[in-house]
Amino acid sequence: MTGIDLKDFICYKYARLTDIQTDGRKKLDQNKDKPELLVVGPSGVGKGTLCTLMCSTAVGVYQLTVSHTTRKKRPEEIHGVHYVFVTQAEFQERIDEGGYIEHAQVHGEMYGTPFSEIDRIRQLGRIPVLEIDTQGALQLVDVLTKAVFVFINPPSLDVLEERLRGRGTESEEKIVRRLANARAEIDMAQSSMFHHVTNGNIFQTVAEIDQIYRRASA
Repeated sequence: MTGIDLKDFICYKYARLTDIQTDGRKKLDQNKDKPELLVVGPSGVGKGTLCTLMCSTAVGVYQLTVSHTTRKKRPEEIHGVHYVFVTQAEFQERIDEGGYIEHAQVHGEMYGTPFSEIDRIRQLGRIPVLEIDTQGALQLVDVLTKAVFVFINPPSLDVLEERLRGRGTESEEKIVRRLANARAEIDMAQSSMFHHVTNGNIFQTVAEIDQIYRRASA
């Protein structure tokens, strides 16, 4: 999905507040011991939009970690909010210091989640949400042993291609590379470690992720 209708968002948000937010606040202290939620999937599948909607709806319950990346900032992105944008040298320095809980090269650029982000969110009494590619997720199986891994599938590869082209930010070469990587990620994600959802309707998908997490972490 390339955008969210404002009216639908408002209706959805307030319909979900009683179900997610109120219950979550009652259990705020317990969240410190809750497992991490990893939202996994290929580029263009909608991971970022899903995580943003989920965290903004369940205020005080889920919080998205801010990853580091070496790729260029897109016009709509805010440094320190969507990503921390760093140079290759800065990224390598943090790797050498052991500062990343996971890191991977994706589409020719580096992405990594700092240990400090997990700690920061835990201190707030919230559940850390990691928006991550499949490579990164597989690195964390033996690290975050209680984490809930949810793989986001596109309705089809044709729909995924439409979403990637609809961004208007990628060259033809990068689109071809991302689609090839998406096929490989979908194949890798057939492991039993993943719960699967298909992102057709964004609001329904967020509800499904929340339900999966609640069942798996109960």
